[in-house]
Amino acid sequence: MHWLVAKFLAERRRNRNLAFLARTSVGDMLAYKLFKGGWVVCMTVSPVTGLCVRKATFRYRRRVTITELSGNDLTDYQVRIDLDATNFDFSHFLNGGEDLAFTDVEGNPLPYWVEKMDIAAEEATIWVKVPSIPANSSVDIWMYYGNPKLTSASDGEATFDFFDDFKGITRTNLQKIYPCECESETYSYDKPAALGPQMVMAIYVPEQNKVYIAYQGVGFDPHIFYYDITNKTISSPVKIGDNPLAEVRWGDGHGAPSIWIDPDGYIHAVYGGHGAVIKHSKSTNPWDISSWQYLDDIGDSDDAYPWPIADGSNVYFFFRDGDYRKYKKSTDGGNTFGSPIQWCSTPGVYYRFARKGNKIHWFMYCTDSGYTSEWPNIRYCYFDLDTDTFHKMDGTELAVPFAFEDCDLVFTSPTPAVEVSWAAADDAGNLYCIAIARQTRDTPAKEHGDIYAIKWNGSEWVAQDTGLDVELSTGMFPLLISSNKIYFYFIQMDSSGSGPFCEYISTDGLNFTLNKIIADRLTWFPVLPIYKQNTEIIDPAEFSDIITLNNVDYNDAHLGLWGDEFPPVSQISIDDTKWNGETASFSISEGRVLQCSTSAKWIYSKTYDITDGIVEAKVRLDTGARGSLHARGDRIVPYTDLGGASYDINYRYPNGDVNARKGNSYVFNNAAYSHDTDWHIARLILNGSNITFEYEKLDGTNKYSYSTTDTSLSSGCVGLATDNIDSGAVYYDWVRVRKYTEPEPSVILGEEETA
Repeated sequence: MHWLVAKFLAERRRNRNLAFLARTSVGDMLAYKLFKGGWVVCMTVSPVTGLCVRKATFRYRRRVTITELSGNDLTDYQVRIDLDATNFDFSHFLNGGEDLAFTDVEGNPLPYWVEKMDIAAEEATIWVKVPSIPANSSVDIWMYYGNPKLTSASDGEATFDFFDDFKGITRTNLQKIYPCECESETYSYDKPAALGPQMVMAIYVPEQNKVYIAYQGVGFDPHIFYYDITNKTISSPVKIGDNPLAEVRWGDGHGAPSIWIDPDGYIHAVYGGHGAVIKHSKSTNPWDISSWQYLDDIGDSDDAYPWPIADGSNVYFFFRDGDYRKYKKSTDGGNTFGSPIQWCSTPGVYYRFARKGNKIHWFMYCTDSGYTSEWPNIRYCYFDLDTDTFHKMDGTELAVPFAFEDCDLVFTSPTPAVEVSWAAADDAGNLYCIAIARQTRDTPAKEHGDIYAIKWNGSEWVAQDTGLDVELSTGMFPLLISSNKIYFYFIQMDSSGSGPFCEYISTDGLNFTLNKIIADRLTWFPVLPIYKQNTEIIDPAEFSDIITLNNVDYNDAHLGLWGDEFPPVSQISIDDTKWNGETASFSISEGRVLQCSTSAKWIYSKTYDITDGIVEAKVRLDTGARGSLHARGDRIVPYTDLGGASYDINYRYPNGDVNARKGNSYVFNNAAYSHDTDWHIARLILNGSNITFEYEKLDGTNKYSYSTTDTSLSSGCVGLATDNIDSGAVYYDWVRVRKYTEPEPSVILGEEETA
């Protein structure tokens, strides 16, 4: 029926079974009663065609009268409607209670959320968002129901000020291979420590049909395993030795292992340093990881960053001695080494290297506080493996030790400092570099950084801002060259060093386009490639079963792998568009319930802040678990640093108490509570300086309530937390924020009208 016809008939009352309700800017809202079909709520009518493009037919409707009692004008107020056997015939729900719709008196649809719908028990709780309720006045809305085919339009996000029922979002994560420890925030960065600042941790040996992969595992000790290329399987890991750095400074990734394989097939590993000696271990038998022997220490406690470069029987061991760069050479595959040679006289120099043929290409940057004028500069030289000499690009030999500024200037950052992330070389003689333009030299580098691509094209250095950036200005992200393509493996890091792991592609080494997001989350820097025995990076066209090694999942720290045989896995994860904080500690079960089994973790609303209103969560505790609901909180990580920067209701089972708290450091009130593992409602009522803390069973029984006044926190985030977890987990089914006035509006359900 065309809307003009409907309007004409309604206005002239020629068809008393049709009511024209309103014409709006988005279409015409109609509700008309058919003799046989029922009430048709026409949600949208096209002003062009006059046809209803969204409608539903209902057999029943009821007027709901809402009366404001507090003397305040209410806007977008969430009104609770309770149905039971005394006021509603549940047999008139024709599709399990999914057949519901609400409109205002003009026919405009109203968002609603069904908290409870139990047809058998004849109980339902529904929340409807009402646009306006004038002070001391009443408004009517319509409730429609009775449709056997309608699917539910229940929508908590549209109904409440903030809402999550933890349906989650599908995320892709890298496969976790073997567990590791995490670095400590007290020294460096909060991140998994399977991979450290060493570059060569995986070697491809096609003659053995294996890839040997070293990593820093449980106890911060060096471990190794291999990937069997023929069978597409990985071996069990083997501990190589005891990491001396773990004994000196627990919680540090600097002691991660580097490896090389000598011409006889013996596998060598060096690890430690950075405050401890650098250990050197060698496999007892060729190509066999099952047993290891210690050789002489290769460095003392002043040494760090052991980077071996293998060239047949010659092995070059580059390292930092105090603040200066040196190397040692072995001519017997790495069993013994000569005296150290200082090759750079400038302190605080760091670098990345790329081998191609008989040259090692060095891209260097300076961090020493006495050389601030050089902080923005990247400089270049190469090391000739045939002559053991350093050279500038034009072949001019650099007498050792040479100064940083003696080398070729590659790039000057537009920012006060720069860091080299990666270096690469192709067969045509082109050189490539990835740089991070930094704002400071602070450590940790929790600052914004822009990613630059740099290229030597045979005649000059060219730099290009890639348009990519990070919020942690450090890390190694490899360039892999294959045929006429250059692959860049990059993590879009937030300030924790984690973010989406992506593959970018370029044909010129300067302009990169996103090819795919490999993993949405839970990857941390650095990212490392696979090397050949001669310390050249493997071409992905030659071998792609494994392409990168990764640090994965801080809260369940592992070494991760990615490649053709190790594709990412999909899982339902917490919605990180809503939540921030220690999100990796929380998971969503198949039943779409949020859970956390780790002590002292929390998530907080990413952008939403509450001033006044009611925050509620449906929560359940396993035996041995404790959790809390927070409001007006500060966005602080880790949770243990929150102090008194939130209001929260804290609950514990089986010890049986409830606490009204300010953060995790101050208790307003503590009370014994007869707890169980059933679902409960935790609630915070915020009304200016008046704060009420409540905790009760779903039916409102066994209620704890405590009220106080406090003016220290006026606005802030909403949060969900665990406290001490002796066993089990804390579970959250939903959390919501709604408006609040005292007293709340009354609701009267009118008589049922039948089509």
